[in-house]
Amino acid sequence: MEILRARCTEVLWHELARDVVQVLRNRTPGRPEARRRAHVLARSLHLGLRHHDAAGALRIIDEALVDGEDPSSVAHLQRAQLRWATVTGHGAEAAGAPTEASDARTALGMITVGVSGVVTGPLEDAQRVLLRLRAMPDEVIELVPGGAALIELTEIMALANTGDVVATRQRLIETIARARDHAPETLGMWEYALGFSHLLSGGTKQAYELGQSAAAHLAWRDAAGLLPAAQALAGAGAQANGRTTEARKLFDAVPQAAAHDPKVVMLREWSHAWQAKTERRDEDAVHTLVNAARWTLAAQHTFFAGMLAHCAVRLGEIHGDTELDAVTILREADTIAGGALLDILVRHGEATLADDHVALDRIAADALELGMETMATDTWLTVLRSAHDASLPAAKERHLRSLIGRIRAETPTMALWAVRPN
Repeated sequence: MEILRARCTEVLWHELARDVVQVLRNRTPGRPEARRRAHVLARSLHLGLRHHDAAGALRIIDEALVDGEDPSSVAHLQRAQLRWATVTGHGAEAAGAPTEASDARTALGMITVGVSGVVTGPLEDAQRVLLRLRAMPDEVIELVPGGAALIELTEIMALANTGDVVATRQRLIETIARARDHAPETLGMWEYALGFSHLLSGGTKQAYELGQSAAAHLAWRDAAGLLPAAQALAGAGAQANGRTTEARKLFDAVPQAAAHDPKVVMLREWSHAWQAKTERRDEDAVHTLVNAARWTLAAQHTFFAGMLAHCAVRLGEIHGDTELDAVTILREADTIAGGALLDILVRHGEATLADDHVALDRIAADALELGMETMATDTWLTVLRSAHDASLPAAKERHLRSLIGRIRAETPTMALWAVRPN
């Protein structure tokens, strides 16, 4: 889901490059501040886009602002700071919602707020901004490099965060089909988004294949700096399909500068937890997921935190502080970001804590309707595992076993945390 922030980097490339060119054109031998500003902006571009180190780019800008005195230079650097803060996950702090919708700079600012809303939260901010963006004239949106695509990405991510996986996947499939004919250079980022959805809510075989395809396309064109995330997605997909050696190679191929990219961290830790689970080290798997969820929450990647914590809940058979920690993270993520996706994850966590099988059955049915096959299946497996304790009627038990069998037959490579290895 972090695809959106990375896609926004394509806009940053145009905007920051324009700032550098403008500075260089205006510089004179007597203006050392202008030369210094151009150097800082060029270094931040190089780190952020060539080395996938957005945090390093932001750090360079922050350090330059400490000593900045020239008003013109400070203004340039502050714009760069806002853009890189958005990429690294701190856009909510740096960007306030614009009050006027009259020019390209305002449109870019509104898109920044939308990006932050679907990654960090609140989701309502993104939904509110989307309404205003759609009311802007097309000619204004066209002035923003990649503006129309960024708006579409914001809409898709907002849709995903409502929990409607069926609608989200369908829209991504349609977007990929259009991209093949009209914008092949964008294929990689759309494939990454669809593969990410499959890894968490569908078939891991599809996630693996889409991750590989996305990495191949991004190796050709990667204006958004998404190649490390695609490599990590392919690695997680390989791990989920029992290809541990290949998964290790794919993660090793991720550039060191991108090792702390939240997309990479999330997928790598998910992969580590899955390996621990398949090796019957459930406690290690749960601790890996909960610790990664804490890290992503601290890094302001709220929806990622909720997804990781929810995997810990679905693993089941966790008790005491660890189980409570996972549900606490879910509650905090929901408070920060909101949206129906986090709401159903919190409901599931609380029902698991309360051992409420009636509520779990209802939640599983809701998840299946929304397209979250793995969540539904894991939840029903948990109910069945304690069927005798819950006095589950025999007819209900037969129905659930039949339903689970049908779902697993349709999607045989789901990443089911509640299934114990043979």
